[in-house]
Amino acid sequence: QIAHNASYTVLKIAIHQPEHWPYEGFFQKVELCDCLVILDDIKFKKNKYQLSNTFKARSGEELTVSLPVEEFSTTKLVRDVKVRPGKEWRSKIVSSLFNETDTDFSDVYEQESLLAINMQTIMLGMAIIGLQRPVRLSSEFGVGGGNSERLAAIVKAVGGSEYISGPSGKGFISDVDFHGIKLTYFSPKVEHHYSVLQRLI
Repeated sequence: QIAHNASYTVLKIAIHQPEHWPYEGFFQKVELCDCLVILDDIKFKKNKYQLSNTFKARSGEELTVSLPVEEFSTTKLVRDVKVRPGKEWRSKIVSSLFNETDTDFSDVYEQESLLAINMQTIMLGMAIIGLQRPVRLSSEFGVGGGNSERLAAIVKAVGGSEYISGPSGKGFISDVDFHGIKLTYFSPKVEHHYSVLQRLI
């Protein structure tokens, strides 16, 4: 469920693509922000973290949870990408996660869209960690432009005064676009890059 409280004072904004069961660093950035915006109206690319993530099983073996998407997904916006129909791959993931975490994630994998599945894993990840933040979708604001321009426009649309960027933002963010907005570059401090699912093992 997307949480938004109109009375919530928004200052620091983080913007991210919808990853599948994100890793701890993702949530460290969320912890620093007052509102998380998920990019759902950009063109889909086969970014591996949108489709899969890895954790270490009880046996010590690394297990990867992967989502299959329909053909021609790279021609669509993120919000329009659907996972492949069928029960076999869904049952396999649900069974594997239950065996490792003792948690039934059937509801997550009943969804038909990539965005719906990933939004649930993000919200569940926040719950696992104990984080509560408003989460909104970039499509709510209808802004366009290049990467830097779009991010700045989203921050302004939300009413933010500071943007928290990952370290990769230094390569494309323009100070001109962010005039009047404080830019903070965040570097995660993690012991590993496993999914937040690791906390349930």
